[in-house]
Amino acid sequence: DNTSGAICLDAVEGEMCHRLVTWIMEDGVRFDPEKYAGMSRATPFHEAQAVANAIHPDLCPRPCGAAPPAAPSAESDHEFIRCDYGHEDSKPAHAGCFVVHNGRLLAERLTYDGGKFDVPGGQSDWNEPARCTAFRETYEETGYLV
Repeated sequence: DNTSGAICLDAVEGEMCHRLVTWIMEDGVRFDPEKYAGMSRATPFHEAQAVANAIHPDLCPRPCGAAPPAAPSAESDHEFIRCDYGHEDSKPAHAGCFVVHNGRLLAERLTYDGGKFDVPGGQSDWNEPARCTAFRETYEETGYLV
C-alpha cells in the first residue's frame, strides 16, 4: 500500500536489493542474529526488504508492502527519485508512465512534434532500469510522484 505519495519499489530478481534481501533471509539471520533480531527465513520478503532499506537505503528502496516512511526532506526525496538501486540496464532506452486517476489519463503537451500530447517519459540515464526511468521522467516532467 503506497498511500504516502512517496515512491516505493518492490525488489525484483536480478537487482542488488533482491540479492541483499535474499542474503539477509538466508544467511544474515544465521551469521548476525542480533542485527536481524526477530527475523527468520520465514519473514515475509517485503518485511525483510524494509529492514534492508533501513540499513542500506542506497542499495535498497522502501518496499511497497511496508509502512510509509516519515515525510522526506527535499534533499532525500531527490536522492530517492534517482532510483538506481544496484541494478544496471546495459541498453539505455526510453520509458514512460501511464498515470490514470479517476478514469483520466495524464498527458502533457509536447514542445516539439506539433504540440501533440503524450504520456510523461523520456530517455534512460545510462544503465538506469526502465521502471526507474518511468518514475524519474514522470517526476521531472509533471512533479508527480508515482
